[in-house]
Amino acid sequence: MATFRCSASAPARSSYSITLLPGDGIGPEVVDVAKNVLFVAGAKEGVELRFQEMLMGGAALEAVGVPLPDETLAAARASDGILLGAIGGYKWDTNEKHLKPETGLLDIRAGLGVFANLRPVTVFPQLVDASPLKKDIAEGVDIMVVRELTGGIYFGRPRGFGTNDNGEETGFNTEIYSVSEIDRIARVAFEVARKRGGKLCSVDKANVLEASMLWRKRVTAIASEFPDVELSHMYVDNAAMQLVRNPKQFDTIVTNNIFGDILSDEASMITGSIGMLSSASVGESGPGLFEPIHGSAPDIAGQDKANPIATILSGAILLKYGLGAENAAKRIETAVEQTLDNGFRTGDIYSHGTTLVGSPPRLGKTYVPDFKWKIHDFSALLETKATSAKSAPFDLSGYKWYLQVSPMHKKNNDETPYVALALILWPYKLEQGHTVHAVFEVSIYNHSNQMYCGCKADYNFDFKNSYSKKECLIPLQELLKSSSFLVDDSCVFGVEILKIDVSSPEKKEVVVQHKATTVQNFFVQKKGFVEGTYTWTVNNFHELELKNFFRSPTFEVGGHKWYIRMYPRGDRCSTDCLSLHLCLDASNDVPHESKNVAKMTLSIQGQKNGKHVNLTTGLVVFPGSWGWGWPNFIPLKIFKDPSEGYLVESNCIVKADLTIVGSSNDG
Repeated sequence: MATFRCSASAPARSSYSITLLPGDGIGPEVVDVAKNVLFVAGAKEGVELRFQEMLMGGAALEAVGVPLPDETLAAARASDGILLGAIGGYKWDTNEKHLKPETGLLDIRAGLGVFANLRPVTVFPQLVDASPLKKDIAEGVDIMVVRELTGGIYFGRPRGFGTNDNGEETGFNTEIYSVSEIDRIARVAFEVARKRGGKLCSVDKANVLEASMLWRKRVTAIASEFPDVELSHMYVDNAAMQLVRNPKQFDTIVTNNIFGDILSDEASMITGSIGMLSSASVGESGPGLFEPIHGSAPDIAGQDKANPIATILSGAILLKYGLGAENAAKRIETAVEQTLDNGFRTGDIYSHGTTLVGSPPRLGKTYVPDFKWKIHDFSALLETKATSAKSAPFDLSGYKWYLQVSPMHKKNNDETPYVALALILWPYKLEQGHTVHAVFEVSIYNHSNQMYCGCKADYNFDFKNSYSKKECLIPLQELLKSSSFLVDDSCVFGVEILKIDVSSPEKKEVVVQHKATTVQNFFVQKKGFVEGTYTWTVNNFHELELKNFFRSPTFEVGGHKWYIRMYPRGDRCSTDCLSLHLCLDASNDVPHESKNVAKMTLSIQGQKNGKHVNLTTGLVVFPGSWGWGWPNFIPLKIFKDPSEGYLVESNCIVKADLTIVGSSNDG
């Protein structure tokens, strides 16, 4: 008995290569999301996935002038599975046929020898109200459409343009199928139906078309090989009507190329959105091609509106049918259901009472950054268990900036740790009431492609909001296993500031003055951290609070002198709070190449009930006489409240805990 095969037919392995074909429009966005999900699901089940990204469609046309480069087809054939995003866009609609993105899609299907396209149509219980059909009709729909993929009118010859006897221009195509083409797709469909509900409906137009007459004849003949599967036939026009009238009558549908193309798109709307449906294209040998059935949607590309679920579920099918990694696939399917259970929706399936979300920004090619920051001994950084690390400051367009990396950042309702970057504006150069709107790109260097990859963001900085939103770049586990981003236990991050607008009485736009790229190195020791503690008792606070600030005596840690600076009425960025900072003493002769990287905790001790106020930094750089601290360490109202016990008889106790973990220098 013949059946279809894909890479899962080979002996099970723990490492696989996946070719990614992001394509056009929203394709790169949804593929990037699916890639991250695949990586995490595989890692949790001990399946290592190695990804390579290749050009196809409009993206390939723009880069090399053809929709399917030879290198792309070769890479796809050599891999264990292919995940495709979407192909096409308005800008290529007027191209000649051989230069249309869609030609690349037809060519790769033929080049891979994939002839069976499996398109599941499932109405999720959480989304039944999103269906345009009545709830009692849509609820419980679970259909598998098996579409013949490499024959019929899309490939039949002759085809082209001509002139009729009246001199009019004509266009013509040929719907043609051979016995072998029909027999092999029929057997795939019967196999699928056998594993599902045991019912197969063959859709054709045998009352008019000779190709359909042969189709019905051969499907009926193959049915004798599958006596346990109930076969029925239906004309395509009736099938189109029945799909919206009574879709639950169908279990598995098999049909030709053009009918399958149309009916599966129609069936997709039963689910509420074409953005929910995945597909698999498989052949008798070699890797399968897995893709969402939606198009490239260029009208919403880059707007954080794309629904990635269809591509994520295509990844799950790749794991299940392409690699035989059923447990990893189940993890993805369960995660999708839990996400829907938790009420998260993209715009195409959004309804009142749910939470609107989008696809994360694409990790794409960025500009050469204004600031490059190389972190050496990244594993040692993780061992410090610091939640973040900040660079030394760099200057651009009259402002002082920092870059912060959070190596184990977790997004809402997601336990996967990501490496995330944030841009920080030093607020002390801001005028009161001014807001700086910055458009920027944060990135990580890909050594394999020799380019910075990241995402674009923007933020409104002011006195109270000097840290941008954290932008997730890459899952931590993917970074640690990557030979592209992590080389010799080091990685390079970057930021490029594209535009600055200042909201102020003058409403000025700042011209970004790009200069030579600033480079910094950040070293973390693998062992031998230097630790120190200092306790400062402040006497007669009520007399000292008339001053702008005052400082503790110096103390020594790691061969350097330090002191605590207190602003009793708050510094210029404070709001009715006491401000505390830890600083290097200006008398230190700190070499240019030996700026300290440290983690610190400052605390105000409770003198009555043992309740202390503690604040801890991530890893920060202390260059020269610079300090780090908190403008709003504790509200003055609480600090001075006698019942709290922080200020007793005009005395307070401040404690500093300092751990020096490394050094920083300018490259």
